[in-house]
Amino acid sequence: MHPDPPPASDGRAGGWSVATTGDGTPTLAHPIHGETCHSRVGAWTEARERYIVGCRVPAGLARIPHGLRGRPLADLGTAAREGSGPAPQSTLPFSVLDVGTGPGMNLAALAACAAAAPGTRPVEVTTLECDPSVLDAARCLVAEPPVPKPTREAVEAARWLAVVVEALDRARAAEGSPVDLTERVRLILVVGDGRETLPERSETYDAVFLDPFSPAVDGSLWEPEFLRSISLRMRPGSWLATYSAASRVRARLAACGLRVGAGAALGTKAEGTLASPDLEPPPLAARRCRRLARRVPALCAELGWPIPPLFGASSGGFPSDLDLESGR
Repeated sequence: MHPDPPPASDGRAGGWSVATTGDGTPTLAHPIHGETCHSRVGAWTEARERYIVGCRVPAGLARIPHGLRGRPLADLGTAAREGSGPAPQSTLPFSVLDVGTGPGMNLAALAACAAAAPGTRPVEVTTLECDPSVLDAARCLVAEPPVPKPTREAVEAARWLAVVVEALDRARAAEGSPVDLTERVRLILVVGDGRETLPERSETYDAVFLDPFSPAVDGSLWEPEFLRSISLRMRPGSWLATYSAASRVRARLAACGLRVGAGAALGTKAEGTLASPDLEPPPLAARRCRRLARRVPALCAELGWPIPPLFGASSGGFPSDLDLESGR
């Protein structure tokens, strides 16, 4: 969700403004502070490129889960049947945490990806939303009359957003129980303050879409303690993606023990951020690495947290452990 001034509004929905973004797909602007739920470069483009591609979701749906790699499929099946090991790839869900449901565009992109991805690995997505009014406002995005000559992105987004909005209505009625988003995707909607609701959950995640409003207007979901709650629930081989490239956000993620790097830029907007507990993200610029090297130890000392090994004195220092000249 973005601090950009909203594009021209073309409707109202319970105080939320309906706005058309650069790729022809709609989003919502907050009734008070005016931030939009997606980049004005394109709501669908951002959902797909920032979160689905950034978190390597297509690859995750097509492969064996991280902890099961290297074991023959026949052995996995035998172990599962005998109860002596984890289930094979086709029955272990790819698990997603979506922080900031908004109008559901990230969920729509996830559903579209799952429908197109090969294999049969199911998907479970837990989405956190503190403001139910945005879920009500999302209905108007699918009720809008079609525009002449819609873009390809607009056609695809409209198709999947209609599926998501209907599923979100059922998920609200289910009060935290899972519902079918699609045949392959199960959805759990958790309404409330994420700082309180996430610690109550037992799931772990292969992908995290960190997409609340900006720290300037909604700092609660960028607090170090909340980010740490997320990091503790990230599986080996998982990815977190966010639109924010703020140094303080990156320092907090790194203080949680995550490896932090650059996310793709959308249009003319600055790069976002990718983070993983054990995989190497695309490298940051050298000056940004030096900034993290100063900030992370100081932040850990302030919070009373141990300094992550990458930033400890015995590590040889950050960023010297990274190949800053390597490509993506």
